[in-house]
Amino acid sequence: MNNSIANLFDHSVVISHIIESAVIDPDGNCGNGSFVLRLASGFKIVIVDAGQSCCEHRHLHTSDVVSSLVGETLVSIRVDSVGCIDDSGEDHEVAFLKVSTNRDSITLETHVEHNGYYGGFCLRATVYDPSGKYVGQHDLDT
Repeated sequence: MNNSIANLFDHSVVISHIIESAVIDPDGNCGNGSFVLRLASGFKIVIVDAGQSCCEHRHLHTSDVVSSLVGETLVSIRVDSVGCIDDSGEDHEVAFLKVSTNRDSITLETHVEHNGYYGGFCLRATVYDPSGKYVGQHDLDT
């Protein structure tokens, strides 16, 4: 795991970083979507784009099979790149979030469509312990 996410685990003993489940929840983060990783140790990592302002639309997407991460050891979570899509007069930005394991990786796209005044990203990973208690969070760099 990258150091920023690994540091969140320093508060508790984590026996395993093996991914038990990986899902995109389209209703999470107030309908903007969230990516949820559950680890065999019971810890949960929830990744959202917390940059919502008024007058914009955000959503998560991937063409990859997120369930391919199950059973693998989590190695890193990082923003790979950020770009813009020409979308007929509206601004459409996309950030590519790479989730890597010891064997494979997937790329999640977080999209924001806006009028040019708002926009940008605030990708955040929040960690919960096996009892559901908040452990900490880290803003991923974009």
